[in-house]
Amino acid sequence: MMFHPEKCTTINITKKRSPIHTGYRIHGHTLESVPGGKYLGVYISKDLSWNSHLQQTAAKATRSVGFLRRNLRGCPSDVKAQAYTKLVRPVLEYASSVWDPYTIQQIDTLEQVQRQAARFATGDYTSREPGCVTSMLQHLAWDTLEERRARNRAVMFYKIMNNLVEIPLHHYIHVSNTRTRSAVANNIRYISTRVDVYKYSFLPRTIITWNSIPPDIRNQPSIDSFRHALPTISMPGLISTM
Repeated sequence: MMFHPEKCTTINITKKRSPIHTGYRIHGHTLESVPGGKYLGVYISKDLSWNSHLQQTAAKATRSVGFLRRNLRGCPSDVKAQAYTKLVRPVLEYASSVWDPYTIQQIDTLEQVQRQAARFATGDYTSREPGCVTSMLQHLAWDTLEERRARNRAVMFYKIMNNLVEIPLHHYIHVSNTRTRSAVANNIRYISTRVDVYKYSFLPRTIITWNSIPPDIRNQPSIDSFRHALPTISMPGLISTM
């Protein structure tokens, strides 16, 4: 496969304020260095912050909710709810195992989209008393997006642990084979981290969630049975900070 050099760019991923810049060339063409760009639909920034991706995702989902409001105004509530879950929520959750946010501000940016959709689905745009939208979400049986992302990360980890995806996890984790007061057999050893960009990335964060899932659920024989069992338990590891 031939690469078109004028359509290729480089991203210098670093947290340093004054990084060392290196030029890269393809077919005699020096590639442009950019602060970020999309890869498989996910916007990756040079500082590994997900702010740009979250803003783009929330904006796209908000436009979709607006489209549904204009075109499904007179439809029944169940039709509106299904339109949201089938057309908008996948936008909010695409590849979320990779970029699952951890700050309150980032989490609220996405939750606000679903809260707007709840008003649309129920047809209630006037209620303003405290807890009114939460009641709408409960009536619609919509879990928070944060809870859904935690379950999606657990499902991805199940796939990795059972060799259902090509990710060589044994290079990065260690399984405890003995039971002690502080560890359960077959738990994954926690990964020690010092910076938030790694601490809240997929592996360190999801290991916390995985170890908190009861062994009988972790040992489900199929991905469908595992996925079906997850909503019956609370999901630890929903770590939110300012």
